[in-house]
Amino acid sequence: MKALSVLAACTMLMASPLAPQTWKGTSVRQGDIVVVKNPKTPVFSSSGFRFFDELTIGGGTLSPEAALGGIRDVAVAADGSVFIADYKQGKILTFGPDGQYLFSFGKRGQGPGEFSSPNQVSVRNERREIFVDGSRKGVVFNREGRFKENTTYPLDLMMVRSDERGALAGTVVDNTQPKGIYRLIKTGGDIGTPLILATAPLIDLNAPDPFMPRLAWDLCPDGSIAEGFPETYEIHIHDPAGRILRTVSREYDPAPVTERDEQAYLKTVPPGVMAETGKPRFSKRFPAFQRIVADERGWLFVQTYERARDGKNFLTDIFDSDGRYMARFGEGGTVFRARGGKMYVVSEDEEGFPIVKRYGLEGNK
Repeated sequence: MKALSVLAACTMLMASPLAPQTWKGTSVRQGDIVVVKNPKTPVFSSSGFRFFDELTIGGGTLSPEAALGGIRDVAVAADGSVFIADYKQGKILTFGPDGQYLFSFGKRGQGPGEFSSPNQVSVRNERREIFVDGSRKGVVFNREGRFKENTTYPLDLMMVRSDERGALAGTVVDNTQPKGIYRLIKTGGDIGTPLILATAPLIDLNAPDPFMPRLAWDLCPDGSIAEGFPETYEIHIHDPAGRILRTVSREYDPAPVTERDEQAYLKTVPPGVMAETGKPRFSKRFPAFQRIVADERGWLFVQTYERARDGKNFLTDIFDSDGRYMARFGEGGTVFRARGGKMYVVSEDEEGFPIVKRYGLEGNK
């Protein structure tokens, strides 16, 4: 398989003696919090490690029952099985560790095992369950796709994920404030009173800015959470009880919003919408990042707004479990999930069909 000229670091980096010697950041404990500050440049370059395209799921050659329509989320079980939330088809598609299609489950509707749209999908390995956020309610299936129960959210949660113990995390809208705010909430499971982990301003509908900072976060299988509001490049790592254990930051140069970016966005606006809202008020600079993925080891995969060499995809920064800036991933699409030292990246094939690629790692000798 062809190796991508990508900067990378995963399991092999954690065992490498190079990391502690060549990392040029700082890590200082301030009270109960470890503050990690990283330079602009990662530890490893393309001469150290390379990602390889190991597996592709999807594309135009699949049978009709296995074809992907529109990928909303990806979850990966401990054994490498892949669960894909398909919002266009309104179901969850299951593939084995070898990429072979196994079965699908769930459908649109209001009855048991049904949802209006599968927004997020989470694997509860310990319980051998699959949790699906079905827009305003959760639906639980066993690993074979059989319906178990519906879950009513204790709060009006959106974009909900579940950890191994059944705790839920999602965002809620609080309009009691003058301008309104989002709150990142964790609740359920072993948690008593719901935890408020972060807040962020709502989008101003009177003067919408499509490139304004938006809260990014991810829930780890053990219940810890990584979150950040990208006005600055700083990410907070919370333990399962909600306490901040570590902050991770990186020096960076904000990516400018170009006329090309503005025109590309305007092409996505449905006819008539702009007549109601007016022309967007575009920021001059992109936020520090747009997406956070955390794996079971505590590694972070942070998608920025810096363009890769292909001009289409964005660069993803990779941090180890100590918060050190290890490498960059620059090709292939958007990192949706990481598990077992591998990344699961959503992209399109040459014909425009959605695909999920799994990238493995090889070190140069």
